[in-house]
Amino acid sequence: MKKYLWLVSLTLSCLFTAYMLIQPPEAIRLRQTGGERKIRDFLGREVWLPVKAPQRIISLSPSNTEILYAIQAAAALTAVTEYSDYPPEAQSKPRIGSYHSPDVERIIALQPDVVLSGGNFHYRTIQQLEQAGIPVVAVEPGTMQEVLEAIRLIGDVAGRSGEAERVVAALTGKMTGIHQLIRREPAKTVFVEVWDEPFMTIGGKSYLSDIISQAGGLNVTRNKPYDYMACDFEMLYGFNPDIYIAVSHGGLGRKLRMSRHPWVQRLNAIQEQRMYYISDDILSRPGPRSFDGLEELAFILHPDLMKDWKRK
Repeated sequence: MKKYLWLVSLTLSCLFTAYMLIQPPEAIRLRQTGGERKIRDFLGREVWLPVKAPQRIISLSPSNTEILYAIQAAAALTAVTEYSDYPPEAQSKPRIGSYHSPDVERIIALQPDVVLSGGNFHYRTIQQLEQAGIPVVAVEPGTMQEVLEAIRLIGDVAGRSGEAERVVAALTGKMTGIHQLIRREPAKTVFVEVWDEPFMTIGGKSYLSDIISQAGGLNVTRNKPYDYMACDFEMLYGFNPDIYIAVSHGGLGRKLRMSRHPWVQRLNAIQEQRMYYISDDILSRPGPRSFDGLEELAFILHPDLMKDWKRK
């Protein structure tokens, strides 16, 4: 029995030693002295960060970049990925590749205190950076409520919790106000064209589907278990939506053309001039400006109820 206990003790000691060896020395010191704090990110991971607010933050997604500016943490923002173009000041930040392919070597060379990544899409990048001793916090909101949680999380990471709560309060007020206005109004069905070649729409798992719901609409593909999906004319005729939304990709210099197709022109929504363009910047980025997208959709879906609403 004593021999068994000795072997267990030796095994645990070896495991602890191995764990300490793979930890960056600074992380070991901080954890031993209580100088670290624990963050739980959107992937459910526990990430240890110094108690002191980070001085060098790298953002891998445009939405994270917008949140950092909204909570007044831009001074610590060291680098961003391509298409982090809002606010305009973000365009002057150094680039470390694209959202789809971040330059890991460049990120490591910049020695950030923390990296704000996307979710599962960035899993390999997260692993590479953590192997280099760089903490990564994954942020991947899938609903408007989760955007508010993302703002709080990034505020906590950046040491800007007070500013984050003020932003959350303002956005919550906007969403609640819109809900109060439209709560008794019958929902209108909405089709969203996100791309024309190939013809693509959103599914029920898309962030845009939640924005439509919050604006008092019904995404016609809300029961489809996808973020995005292919569409054809037969499917579109079957939906026969009340409202047709085409996402405008201004950053790519693209304006979708499918709504001009002769077959699409047969839809009631097109013939009755219920077709609208909305910028992808305020629909597809799960950040503060998506609440502007909510507002714009509410004006489209409920123009009579929203006519006295003051844009904020």
